[in-house]
Amino acid sequence: MNKPVFRVVSGGLFTTIQDDGRFGYLQYGIPACGAMDYYSFQIANLLVGNQEHSAALEVTMKGPTLEVLMDTVVAICGADLTPLRKEIWCSSLFCSSWRARRRYRIGQQINLCTRRVRWFKRS
Repeated sequence: MNKPVFRVVSGGLFTTIQDDGRFGYLQYGIPACGAMDYYSFQIANLLVGNQEHSAALEVTMKGPTLEVLMDTVVAICGADLTPLRKEIWCSSLFCSSWRARRRYRIGQQINLCTRRVRWFKRS
């Protein structure tokens, strides 16, 4: 049996576990489902060394806060969610999206904040 990697501190607004879906069953009333951003889903899996069709967390608007239970590597791809790496004993550090090899240690928290807001000045 696999050991859990994360403990969910806060589930966020709408966080789901997604895989690449099930195709060929629509005739039986079963939709394909799967990740909404399929490209980001595959890239994130490849960045951390998973098979490209492995399950992943899909985050909408406000993401979860996760406590790391075992050393792990995380990739954050897709929407701009202002990810923070939050150590219990330190302050928050901004992390970049679309990066491989973001290593987290036992006891750290990952906090996927709300989407970044970009302000544009109208002329």
